[in-house]
Amino acid sequence: MGIAALPHWVVESFERQGLVVTKTLGEGLWSRLYAAVRDGEQRQPVTEAFIRSARNHACDHLPFVRSAERPSGDGPTARPGSPTLR
Repeated sequence: MGIAALPHWVVESFERQGLVVTKTLGEGLWSRLYAAVRDGEQRQPVTEAFIRSARNHACDHLPFVRSAERPSGDGPTARPGSPTLR
C-alpha cells in the first residue's frame, strides 16, 4: 500500500482493472512534457517528425493528455555546458 502522484494516463489501465484506486488532488496536477534535443538537431526533419508523431499519438490516445502551445520563454532552459532543450 502507498501513495504516489502520477499522471492519470500512466495508471488508467490499472484503474480500469481494479488494481489501483485513484484520487484527484484538488483540480488535478498538470505539467508539461518536454523533448530534449541536442544543439544543432532541433530542426532536422526526422526530429521534428518524431516530436510531431509523439505529440499527436499522446493527444489522440492517452486519456487526460492535451496539447499546449508553449509561450516564448516558458519551460526549461539549458544549463551552461548542457545540450540545448527544446
